[in-house]
Amino acid sequence: MMAPRPLTSRPMTAAIPGRLHRAALLVLWLMALGLVCPFPPESLAQIPFQETGALNTHVCRPVGTVDPGLRPPSQPNTFSAVRIQKQELSLRLDPEQRYVAGQVSYRLGLDAQADELYVDLNRALQVDSVWLSDQPLSFRRDTLQLVLAFPIPGGWPAGQLFDLRIRYAGVPPINPNGFGSFMTARHSADSIPVLWTLSQPYGCRDWWPSFQHLGVRADTTILVTDVPLGYRAGGPGLLTRIDTIGQRVRYHWHHQYSMPPYLLGTAVSRYEVLEQKVPLSTPGDTVQVLNYVYTADTALAFPRLRNWLPDMLRLFSDWFGPYPFANEKYGHMQISIFSGGMEHNTMSSMGSWGYDLMAHELAHQWFGNTVTCASWQDIWLNEGFATWMVSLCFEDIHDNGYWFLPWKRGNLNSALRVPADTVFVTDTSLTQRIFRQRTTYHKAGFVLHQLRRQLGDSVMAAGLRAYLQAPGIRFGFARTPQLQGFLEQACQCSLDGFFRRYIYESGYPRYQFRWTSDGADVWLHTRQLEPEPSARPFAQRLFLRAYGGGDSLNLTVDFNGSARIDAFTLPFTPDSLVFDPDADILAWPAEVLGGQTSDAPGGYTGFTATFKGNSLCIDRSMALRGEARADLYDPAGRLLGSRLLNDQSLYDEWVWPFAPSSGWYVLRVRAESQFFSRLIPKAP
Repeated sequence: MMAPRPLTSRPMTAAIPGRLHRAALLVLWLMALGLVCPFPPESLAQIPFQETGALNTHVCRPVGTVDPGLRPPSQPNTFSAVRIQKQELSLRLDPEQRYVAGQVSYRLGLDAQADELYVDLNRALQVDSVWLSDQPLSFRRDTLQLVLAFPIPGGWPAGQLFDLRIRYAGVPPINPNGFGSFMTARHSADSIPVLWTLSQPYGCRDWWPSFQHLGVRADTTILVTDVPLGYRAGGPGLLTRIDTIGQRVRYHWHHQYSMPPYLLGTAVSRYEVLEQKVPLSTPGDTVQVLNYVYTADTALAFPRLRNWLPDMLRLFSDWFGPYPFANEKYGHMQISIFSGGMEHNTMSSMGSWGYDLMAHELAHQWFGNTVTCASWQDIWLNEGFATWMVSLCFEDIHDNGYWFLPWKRGNLNSALRVPADTVFVTDTSLTQRIFRQRTTYHKAGFVLHQLRRQLGDSVMAAGLRAYLQAPGIRFGFARTPQLQGFLEQACQCSLDGFFRRYIYESGYPRYQFRWTSDGADVWLHTRQLEPEPSARPFAQRLFLRAYGGGDSLNLTVDFNGSARIDAFTLPFTPDSLVFDPDADILAWPAEVLGGQTSDAPGGYTGFTATFKGNSLCIDRSMALRGEARADLYDPAGRLLGSRLLNDQSLYDEWVWPFAPSSGWYVLRVRAESQFFSRLIPKAP
C-alpha cells in the first residue's frame, strides 16, 4: 500500500451543526468504546445468510473492555500449519452504517494434528454459531481470537480437509494500530456514503473471522456482498453474478488465485464504471480492467486511467513478466482515505488518482500480491519494490523522463534524514514503524534503484523474474535472503555486503576523492571517510563526472572498501570532478579535493590501448609488468569482460567475438594493489 496521511476522512456528522454536532461526536466516541450500540439487538436477525440458531447477545464490545489492537497477537499456535483450500465470505453491508453481519465458510486442513484451532476475530464482533461440517462446534473467546475445540479424541488429524462455518455480526472496532480496518465516510458535494476495508497489517480480525498471520494463503476466495440498491461493491477476481433482491443487491466475486487474508478487500458506494481492455507488448495479450469511481471524480480519473494505466501495465509486464492475474482482471475502487491506497488483489483501493499512486498500487500486483513478504520485518519486499517501480515509469513512459531525477533526489534526501533507521524492521509491533515512509518506502525504493545501477538492467530483470517465477515463492511468501539469492545467481556475484550495509544495518558512507591532473591525464585517490572502512566498508561501484572546456565524461570507480588510486586519460583537460551527479548512490555528500598539477604519482607510466577491428591491443609499461587483470566496460558502464594479461610479455591482444560499437570504453588494469584506468575510443 501507499501509506496515507493520518486518517482524516470526513465524519458522517459533518453536516450537523452546534450542540447536535457535539452530541453526535460523543455518540460516535461512545460507539467506538463499545458503551453505546447504534443498532438494536433485533437488527441481527436481518443477516441474509441464515443458519440454525440466532444471535442472542448484544453485539457491541462489553462495557469496560479495551481495544487490544495496539499490538499484534502473540499467542503461539498452529497458524502456519493452516492450509486454506477455499474461503467464502457472505456479508451484509450498508455504507451508512458501521456494521457487518454475515458468514465465513472455510474448506481447510492442518499440517499437524491439533486439539484446538485459533481463528483471529476481535471480541467486539459477536459470534452466533460455529459449525464443523453439519455439526455445531463449541468455542471460547479470547480478546483477539476465537478458539475452537475439535470434538475428536486426540484432535483433528493432519492432512484431512474439513468444512468450517462461522456466523457473526457486530460493529467493527476502530483499530488505532492500523489504517482503519473497516471505515465509513461521506464524499462529494452530495455527501454520498462510502464504506471500505483495509486490513494491512493486523486488521482482518476487526471485520471477519480469519487467519491473518503471514504464512497463510487461501487457494480460492469467494466474496458475496449484500448492499442496498443503487450501490456497487468491489472485490477480488471476476464479478460472476449480480442478484437484485427487492431493495438490495448481491455482488458475487470469484478469485481463483492464492491470496493472503490481508489482501482481501471491498468498497461500497455509488460508483460510475469504466471498463478497459489493455493490450500488452506481446500480440494477443490483454488485461481486462474494471474501475469504480466516484461520479464527482470521473472527469479527472477516467482520462488518467485511459492515458496512464496501459503504458504502466506494458512496462511492468516487459520488466517482470506478464500481469500475474491476467485470467481475471485488474481494477480500482475509490475510497476516502485521501492520499493513500491499498493493493487489494486485482482491485486496488484508491484514495486519489495521482500518477505515482496509480503506478505504486499496480506494481504491488507483482511485488506484494504474487510474492508476499513472509514477515512484516521484510515489508520492504512489498513497499520498496512498489516505490522503485514508480521510478521506472518516471524514467521511461511519463513526461519524457522529466520526473525521474526529482524522484531519485527526493527519495535520496528523505532516506538521508533517518540514518539510524534500517530497511529491515526489527520491531513489528507498531504499524507506524512497519510503514515508516522514509525507510520502508523511500530508502528501500532508492536502494533498489541503486542496486539496479550496480548490476545493470538485464541482470536485475533476470534475477527478479526468476524470483517471481520460483516454485514455492510465486503465489507464496519470501524473505530477504531468498531475493538476494536469486539476484546473486543472476549477477554471479556476492551481494552480502550490499544487503548487510543497506538493508540490515543503519548509517551511510561518506567518500573522499582527491584528484590531480596533467593535461588530460587524471589520477584519482578514493577512500571512505565514515563509517571507518576497516569496521564497515561500503564496497560498490561509484559514479563521478569530469567537466572541462564545455565537455563532460562519466567515470566509474569499483571501490572495494580500501583506499585506492585510479588513473584516467580523458579526451579533454578537466577543471572539476563531481561525485554521483545523477543521484544513484545512497551516501552522504562526498568530499572532493584537487585540481590540475604537473606532478604525476611517483612511478606511474601506465599503459596504452587501441581497438583494431575485433581486437583490443594493450601495451603495458614496466610499472604493470607481471601478473595483471584487465576489465573492459562499455560506454554505458557495463562490464563486458575480464581477463588475465600475459605475465611473460608487456603486449596483449584481446580478441572479441564481435566488433565493438563506436564510443568511449573504459579499460581498467589491476596489478597488485594498483589500479590504472584509461578511456579508449572506438571509432565508427
